Amino acid sequence: METFERSITPENQEKYGRNITLVVDLIRHPEKDYATGNLKEEGKEAFIQKLREEYADEQFDTIKGYVSPLKRGQQAIEPLSKFLEENDIDTTIRTKDELVGKMNQYSSETDVIMDEILRERNLLDMGKSQKDDALEPVSKDEEALKNEILIKEFFDKEFPGISLKGEDVAQELDGLIQHFSKMSKRFLSDSKVKIIAVGHSGIIEYLTKLVYLQNHPEIAPKDVGVEQIEGLLDYMSGPRITISSDENGKQTATFEYKDLSLRYALK
Repeated sequence: METFERSITPENQEKYGRNITLVVDLIRHPEKDYATGNLKEEGKEAFIQKLREEYADEQFDTIKGYVSPLKRGQQAIEPLSKFLEENDIDTTIRTKDELVGKMNQYSSETDVIMDEILRERNLLDMGKSQKDDALEPVSKDEEALKNEILIKEFFDKEFPGISLKGEDVAQELDGLIQHFSKMSKRFLSDSKVKIIAVGHSGIIEYLTKLVYLQNHPEIAPKDVGVEQIEGLLDYMSGPRITISSDENGKQTATFEYKDLSLRYALK
């Protein structure tokens, strides 16, 4: 199988990076159990079936897998590997910190403050439940409500109790997409490659908001909530970023999620 890792010299430059299609499916992990934070076995099976159905309709020269370093990202390696093995594809899957990014700074102190915000707004009675992991909400409702607030109100404003903004999270994930763009310049010309990048809700939406604002500079960040970016991610859903190059190697990119169709700015 071609690994696309050859160096480019003036003599063979025309063989690489031209007429390339790179499809990046940036998706949320499969369904999890809120009591344990682990992926459900039925969620893993559903993930495999989803990939089978998509691959049957879209043939690629190769598929690459990337996951986040968090528990559910690592647990997604199992179904992703099984799918790749079924199709005789190299099962090397790489862990990318950018799929979590600076959200790993989100602390238990921030989570406590977010609980208070929910209670003050009469959105949810969270009680005083203690968590082993600040990134592990105790219910789907808690996760959704916190994400809605964080995405709308804390994009260009620091999260409560921490020197971190949603825009910082988005920029780091954007850096990963830019890395994929540069990587595709080393692919054999006329190749079609797919990347499956498994991340998390509340992180991918920040990238969606960043791209939305880049396409609508007249709109203020505070006026863009989850409704404008087509809602929060469900399990195994997320945006598709397509990076294409022409016969001269010039790249363009699009960002699509549900009814959103946006231009993705490459650097």
